[in-house]
Amino acid sequence: MKIKLSNSLKNRYRVDTLLFAGILEMTIILAFLMLKNQISDLQDFIMLFTTMFLTFIGVFFGLLPSLIASIIAIFVYGTFKTVNLLINNVEILTYDYVWFFIMPLVSYTAGRVGDVILTLLDEHEILKDLSFDVVDRDEITKFKNLKTFNEEATQEMELSRRHKHTMSFMLVKIKYLKEFKNIHGQTNYEELIKQVSIKIIDLLRISDKRYMVEEGEFVLMLFNTPYEGADVIKNRLKAKLEEVSIEDNIHYKLEYEIAITEYDKEELDPIKILKRLEKECEYDV
Repeated sequence: MKIKLSNSLKNRYRVDTLLFAGILEMTIILAFLMLKNQISDLQDFIMLFTTMFLTFIGVFFGLLPSLIASIIAIFVYGTFKTVNLLINNVEILTYDYVWFFIMPLVSYTAGRVGDVILTLLDEHEILKDLSFDVVDRDEITKFKNLKTFNEEATQEMELSRRHKHTMSFMLVKIKYLKEFKNIHGQTNYEELIKQVSIKIIDLLRISDKRYMVEEGEFVLMLFNTPYEGADVIKNRLKAKLEEVSIEDNIHYKLEYEIAITEYDKEELDPIKILKRLEKECEYDV
């Protein structure tokens, strides 16, 4: 992540430098037109428009398309000047040659700006994906969050209905967690949550899924587990979580509200199941 951010910063400096170079080039072009006192000449307007068009191609499509367009523009301009010389006997003046240098130079600068901008956009998408992955999980416990629970539970419920597999949901809420944080501080709170999550992982099977939907609220998806089996897990969990140790062998006795429900194959919304579990938690003593 640090490498990507460092590259992104370098690319932003490149954009600033190249944009400065582009502005300088356009200033030189305008100065050139004004010094020759023929800025009203139709040819100058056409060449200025062509140069702006090459800049547009470079910024939006990158270096290669910009250079190709520049070669085409130089060929057309050179052909026009040559034919005008041969047929109309119009002399090619010294300042006419300047455009042969201006067009590729502007195309290169604009193309480099375009390439760096496209790279920055790609990096932005990568960083968005990375941040999405981070947000998808709780930072302390690494458990997936409510959004992921809703998505994955919907899929698992569909599989359960289709294959007639038994599954149960369990909600575990740590009581008085806000008071604990106020008294013992953020660091001890985070360590407590971490230790609780470790105990939950140790007790569950690898196939079971676990989520942290809110602070101190864990949802467990127990596969191939009827209500009776979930009740056994509930009692084991209460015993295992009753006392939690953090740094320096400090022990805390905790209280929990735990509710379980077996999936009945009729409910389609995981959030409704979660709300039902929250309501049942009020009766857990």
